[in-house]
Amino acid sequence: SSSYRSASAIVFMFDLTDGNSFKAMQNWFDEFQSYSSTNPRKRYVTMLIGAKSDLTQAKPTERQVTKEEAMEFLHQKDIMAYHEISSR
Repeated sequence: SSSYRSASAIVFMFDLTDGNSFKAMQNWFDEFQSYSSTNPRKRYVTMLIGAKSDLTQAKPTERQVTKEEAMEFLHQKDIMAYHEISSR
């Protein structure tokens, strides 16, 4: 909990080829919110990252989390940015 309070930026990452990792990341976000709410005046830089984009480009059927789902989460949670990255 003290890690959240001393942070300036938070990166939430999930695996584009694993829908369960996206659901688990949402739990991490909820935990972050519960600890960070102890100082409501502090603003955090927040970013959402979808990993393993190289696998989804090579084999689109591997993708389990759509960009639309990620963007919807970004807007719902007021996260500042979303990027998809290769894990290579």
